Amino acid sequence: MLAAPAGPSRSEPAPEDPDVHDALAVLVDGMQHDARNPLNAVAIHLEVLAERVRRESGAPLPPAMEKSVQAIRGQIQRVDAILRAFGDFIAPRAAGEEADLSAVAHKAVAVLGHEARRRRLVFRSSIEGLVTVRAAGAQVHELVLLALLGALGSAPGGTEIRVAVRKEGAEGVLRVEDASRGEAGVARRLRPAAERHGGRVLWEPGCLEVCLPLA
Repeated sequence: MLAAPAGPSRSEPAPEDPDVHDALAVLVDGMQHDARNPLNAVAIHLEVLAERVRRESGAPLPPAMEKSVQAIRGQIQRVDAILRAFGDFIAPRAAGEEADLSAVAHKAVAVLGHEARRRRLVFRSSIEGLVTVRAAGAQVHELVLLALLGALGSAPGGTEIRVAVRKEGAEGVLRVEDASRGEAGVARRLRPAAERHGGRVLWEPGCLEVCLPLA
């Protein structure tokens, strides 16, 4: 049976770290700026070179060269999209005190997909649409990310990590199951942030639930 992980009593104030998301936003902005500068330079030089070839030859690019230019252009756009998705997930800027737990879970599974494959793990998702919870977007991203990273760190290779989001009574519930028999460390770490928003964290070996009040 799932239970709250051992930790500070509910009468004790949950510690807050109000600067961590601002710091992440600054770091992500810097990383995106540093990565996009060379990407933009490559894109500009590619177009300049293609135009020079057209002008000097007086004809369109040969089909093989045009295909290569299109492929390079597509890869530049792909990397730019990955950078945007990573930045939006790690340091979301959405204002307000509500967040779509379903959308955050979908993004987390996508962002962590490569790491799961590297560890020979497979995500299996069962996520209801539009489960809006009463919690700030940045905190919901942090809760979901830490829950999934905990499963990635403890699940044995060759197994599945099951990620579910559903409405249950007055709560939106994120459930993460894996084949591990690990410790409750991740659950204890998540508990203060969940309780700040009127939520709770339940845990048993191989299963973690983060429950937040519905908006």
